[in-house]
Formats: sequence, structure tokens, C-alpha cells
Amino acid sequence: MLSHDLGAAGGQLEPGISGSFTFKAGDKSLTKKLELEAMYNYFAAELSGPADPLLSLLRGKGDVTVSADKYGAATFPLKGSGAAIGKVLAECGKGSGGEAD
Repeated sequence: MLSHDLGAAGGQLEPGISGSFTFKAGDKSLTKKLELEAMYNYFAAELSGPADPLLSLLRGKGDVTVSADKYGAATFPLKGSGAAIGKVLAECGKGSGGEAD
């Protein structure tokens, strides 16, 4: 699962909303629909697995910009993201039966 917190720019959002967010890093970009997790007031999306295109983009170098027409844009550094994602995927693979809790 991927989550994106709009921070102070998001304010209090209405439950049940979703939005199309574009993730751009280097010359790659992709758009993904994120659903609001109302309890935590952040947007989230399920990832398809280790080969999900968004994970590939987030393993890159430089910065990633996350943007949505309604919510503006935010830029985050990707330094160390490839190693961190690799560690998480390795730990997830150690679970019994591959089921999430």
C-alpha cells in the first residue's frame, strides 16, 4: 500500500473522495487513483506487487513530484528509496503464506 499525506494543504477532507495523482521522477511519470483513508485523512492506493510500475518509479534517483489538479504538488527526495523498498519487499516475502495482517 502507498499512502500520501497532503499535510496542512489538505485540510479536513470529505470521506469517500478519491483523486488522480501524478507521480513524476526524471523522465518517467504515471497517474494513479488514490482513495481517501478518512480515519487518517490521507490518500492511499493498493500496489499490485513488487513489479508495480509506481514502485519502479519510486526506486529511482533524484526527486519525485506528486501532483493533483485539486491539491497542488509536492516534491520529495528519492535518496535511499531503492534500498528501503528492497528491505520492505524482502521482509514481506518472509511472512507465512504471503497474506497481509
